[in-house]
Amino acid sequence: MSHKFSTKNGLATVLSGARYKGEFVLNNETEYNNIDWHDIRDKPTWVDVELAGIARLRYDIKEDINERTKEMIEHDFMFSLDPVTTVEMSDEWQRNVLGLYTGEAMFIAGILPMQLLTYPYELHVGSGNEVVPRYITIADFAELTQLYLEIFNHINTMLLSGRTLKNDLGAMGRNELEEFRDTR
Repeated sequence: MSHKFSTKNGLATVLSGARYKGEFVLNNETEYNNIDWHDIRDKPTWVDVELAGIARLRYDIKEDINERTKEMIEHDFMFSLDPVTTVEMSDEWQRNVLGLYTGEAMFIAGILPMQLLTYPYELHVGSGNEVVPRYITIADFAELTQLYLEIFNHINTMLLSGRTLKNDLGAMGRNELEEFRDTR
């Protein structure tokens, strides 16, 4: 998704509800200096408005990175227990697997007083209106561990890639931010 610097957003961030006449087309200092100021409050400096606009631009890009990361976590995962079939994963399904594994692992370690799963264990997969509900069979704790590690590693990889992109934004200026693309 493409993002553009907005003087209007920067001004709204610095001085909410500011009253003025004029348009921001080029989003530059000359244009800002030429607006008719009708607010009783002092007109913010261009530097303050520009910095606030860049911060808002950076924030909007971070929100898009978060959304893209969420989509990648939920939809770009295929588990190896059934390598022939791609399963559309939901966040809820992944949490179920993580919960099954951690609960079982904690029980085995003597931390939780829960009942062990009975293997083979059938787990419902698929989400959305178009997906046909079906079940996968988890043969034993080793297979559950394998599935857990695959999901955990997938989620962790996506989160780290998103975090790296967001960290990189901090060093970017206005032009770099406007040209930024999440290419994951």
